[in-house]
Amino acid sequence: MLRVLIIALCICFGYSYANYQNGRRSDPYNYQNDGPRVSDNYIDVGQHQRPEVVVFAGFGDHYLNDSYSDVKLGLNGTKLPAHKLVLLTESQYFAKLFGEDPTKQEFDLQDMVSSVDTFKVMLKYLYTKRTEFNAETPLQTVFDVYLMAKKFGVERLMRDSEVEITKMITIGNYLAIYKFADEHQLHDLKRYWMSFVFEKSQQIIEQTNSTYMNESLDVSKHVLMAIKVMPSFVIAKIKQLRETHPNVSFDDFKNVMFIQRCTVDDINTLFEMNLFDNKYLFDILYKRYKHLESNPLCPPCIRAPHYLPQTPLRLNQGNSYMISNGKVNAPINANNSN
Repeated sequence: MLRVLIIALCICFGYSYANYQNGRRSDPYNYQNDGPRVSDNYIDVGQHQRPEVVVFAGFGDHYLNDSYSDVKLGLNGTKLPAHKLVLLTESQYFAKLFGEDPTKQEFDLQDMVSSVDTFKVMLKYLYTKRTEFNAETPLQTVFDVYLMAKKFGVERLMRDSEVEITKMITIGNYLAIYKFADEHQLHDLKRYWMSFVFEKSQQIIEQTNSTYMNESLDVSKHVLMAIKVMPSFVIAKIKQLRETHPNVSFDDFKNVMFIQRCTVDDINTLFEMNLFDNKYLFDILYKRYKHLESNPLCPPCIRAPHYLPQTPLRLNQGNSYMISNGKVNAPINANNSN
């Protein structure tokens, strides 16, 4: 029965059954008869492997159409007509489901589907290969479609949804998008998010409520890492976060502040905050002096007082290091080393 249906569908849309057996998917709209291959999306379902073919967008006319339907999908008391070939071609879940019992014609998906409307969006995509997102589509709807596609193993729809999310990012929703990307490990989306925050730095800084300061430390860290600001601004914000999260380690913020660019005042502020191991901060200054010793022709700005201190630096624990004339002396109180 299934074999007859496959042959009929292939004839209807210009395929030969030989190509169906030996072909592969090279891109969404080109079919090439260049022999079998091991697909990145290959799923071992015993003798019933998911075929490597493309279902053209012309199948859209068969969406929720009983014509040639060979399977019913049960949802909330209703049975949606569908076609096994269309579903198993793109969906890893359906490929395995149909392979377990090729003769079965009705499947209850109630436990898999939380929203019938979202499922229908995914199902229609399997037939048309097109999303229907537009400027009026809520961000949460795209999130839901991505999650539905992930649950059913529709990788192409997952990618298309991720691309759509990048088009929707704004100052108003960038925090929600970061959380979604981070939770689902969407690394490409996170990279795009970083570039967006970098580009919109000024608008983010000007937000009167500083909303990102009320979010999780992880979100705050990535916002501070992405925006284009001087270290002094970042240090001030970290100080603010430190006051609201007194018992949390801030070691991960070392890479956020670009300490190599900090002025002496910035580093003194960090000394006072006792945020990091002060030896770490002192090493930054020490390396600057060592660099000047080996590069006497450094630009004058590198030798400016705001960049290099002219008086002893006193660490919180009591040690003082004499730094002057390009030299770093030993701690004044060596017994209280950090």
